Amino acid sequence: MKAKALFCEIRGAVLRNQRYYSSKTELLSGVNRTSIRPQ
Repeated sequence: MKAKALFCEIRGAVLRNQRYYSSKTELLSGVNRTSIRPQ
């Protein structure tokens, strides 16, 4: 039972990290798109 709770906790942390990094990469790609835009 303890191991299952620990597994769920780790999985939750991984999912939070994935959301955080995906939002960060979206921001970075958005900045790249606006800076690369031709004059």
